[in-house]
Amino acid sequence: MEDVNVPSTPINDLGPTWLVNQLHAVLRELFPGGIERDFATEDAATQLTRLRSETAADAMRQKIALEIVGDLRRIRFQIDDLTTRIKTELAASGTQLAKIPGVGTVTAARILARTGNPTRFANEAAYASYTGTAPVEVASGDKQRHRLSRSGDRTLNSAIHIVAVTQAGTPSSDGYAYHQRKMAEGKTSREAMRCLKRQVAKRLWRTICADTERQRSTALTA
Repeated sequence: MEDVNVPSTPINDLGPTWLVNQLHAVLRELFPGGIERDFATEDAATQLTRLRSETAADAMRQKIALEIVGDLRRIRFQIDDLTTRIKTELAASGTQLAKIPGVGTVTAARILARTGNPTRFANEAAYASYTGTAPVEVASGDKQRHRLSRSGDRTLNSAIHIVAVTQAGTPSSDGYAYHQRKMAEGKTSREAMRCLKRQVAKRLWRTICADTERQRSTALTA
């Protein structure tokens, strides 16, 4: 078997973790010394086509690896196509969600789909409760404590968590300053994150409400 090493480049494509792990496992058996965990599918494809298998077993592994690469390519194409269509739909809706730091294309679509008509919530507190971002007070002697709510729409909660984590790690965002301020007040990182998620939920609801009102006004004047 030819002594070739797969380049250790950052992974630049998407695919199911289990499929990427399968490819990684096969490549470790094919290339001497194994490979790094982070690799690009196309780099692996290039090395696989150059590989000269010396045994029938390696030839089979090479074939399997190339088939997995093909599967990853098809999945990546499907993801890119779906993302493009989502972007088109979001642009047509006129939503301003994407202007909120941490809200990407897919996250915005998930938030809109799971929220539906924002006016079905009486206020932002009702929306926070629905998303599971409203803190739940728990008894702890004379000390007032709150814990994370485990109720609500977990898919929506997950999307809000992604936004909050992104903001907390982005110094240029308001969420970062808010998270740091809560930490300075003596809250733990997890407590500060819960507070930030509540703020994110508030901004999301207000933004979707504003989008809905703008769409209604546009429809009336059309």
